[in-house]
Amino acid sequence: MVRATVQLAGFTGGVLLMAWCVRVVMSEDNRAALERLAEATAGEVSALLGLAVASIVLNGFIFWAAIRPLHRLRLADTVAVNAIATLLSYLPFKISVIARWLIHNRRDGVPNLTIGMWFVVVAVLTIVTIAPMWLVFVRPPGVGHGWWFVVALGIAAAHIVAWRSARYFRGEKGVARLSRLGLPAGVIGTEWFVRLHGGATMGGDGHAVWSTTVARALDILSFGLRFWIAAGIIGVDLTGEEAVMIGMSYFLIGVVSPFGTVGTREAGALAMAVGAGVVTVEAEQDALLTGILLVTAAEAAVGLVSAGFALAWLRADRLLVARFRPGSDGAGAGS
Repeated sequence: MVRATVQLAGFTGGVLLMAWCVRVVMSEDNRAALERLAEATAGEVSALLGLAVASIVLNGFIFWAAIRPLHRLRLADTVAVNAIATLLSYLPFKISVIARWLIHNRRDGVPNLTIGMWFVVVAVLTIVTIAPMWLVFVRPPGVGHGWWFVVALGIAAAHIVAWRSARYFRGEKGVARLSRLGLPAGVIGTEWFVRLHGGATMGGDGHAVWSTTVARALDILSFGLRFWIAAGIIGVDLTGEEAVMIGMSYFLIGVVSPFGTVGTREAGALAMAVGAGVVTVEAEQDALLTGILLVTAAEAAVGLVSAGFALAWLRADRLLVARFRPGSDGAGAGS
């Protein structure tokens, strides 16, 4: 009851933040930004919508590639599930995670513990991609765009460490190493251990790790490009680094917020921009907030349409009557 109350309170707070954002954007002081918004070209709007679609596809690909060493799911299916999860991410209680979990368990027969480790692997690979990207904001004075090469090296190094660590414990040799480290013999061979050990199989697969790395980096850059385009429409000057910083903040807040993404991403991204000195005067802050809401509106429109197609593709009527599979070994719908 306490957890539910906290979740609802947090979601209500997010709704209030969104109402505040809309109120600021629609104020008389922000009329100039709204007039520039009305002059947005079809190409600019199409670019925002297209990048939102690309993000759904990229994230679906990330989930598909991560579990491929264990289960051969169809790429179209994981993209469809991701479209539904993207729309549900606006709600509290992490309903998007629950929906993704239930669909892959009931429809694809992926065991619960495998799904849990699958999500952990995707989360870890996301962290080791995003963490080095913050090197963008500690660039030494006088260093040009070549600093992006340093960022790329940081991402590669972090992934090599994560990949080799998982590979060390993968397979029978990995189990033997765990035994030497003190793993009880009675644990080895149990169903739950096999499921959990599948995380090493996923994280230790080179194709899975490096393909998800590229996809995640492209996804983050797509967020930055969205904010750069939106800021250009509104008339706010952003450098590439500043756009990426706002995009990463927007993305991360959406991932970690337990109360849903409504209001929290927008206010958080603006706070990051203000704190970093990207915008200083109040007029610039209001204009940038207009651009942030434009990105959200484009994403919401794409999410709504994509989720509708996804429900039809996945046959939602069958999902409602599918049985829960706590330990199924089903290999999914094939490749």
